[in-house]
Amino acid sequence: MSKPPTLEELNVVSDQYMRDAGSTIGGNRTLSICRVLGHIYVNTEDEDLKLKLRYVSTIARYYIYKLREYDPEWVKSFCPRYRDYDKLMKGKE
Repeated sequence: MSKPPTLEELNVVSDQYMRDAGSTIGGNRTLSICRVLGHIYVNTEDEDLKLKLRYVSTIARYYIYKLREYDPEWVKSFCPRYRDYDKLMKGKE
């Protein structure tokens, strides 16, 4: 089992990555953690929150990379499609 990256080794996602992730929500796309974080990112003006969203998205990407090593099909099928979001969240408010 490999060690997690050190702080110096972490490749923090860029502003452009977050904007791209946030602008691709809809239709048949997968509603992944990073895509939802990107959607929040493009809809806020709070710069401190934007930095935190970039950090969380970076950590989520590393988790997903590690999970893909163990079971790529599970990771691929885990996130629902955007069109299924309402069905998934109905009654969970």
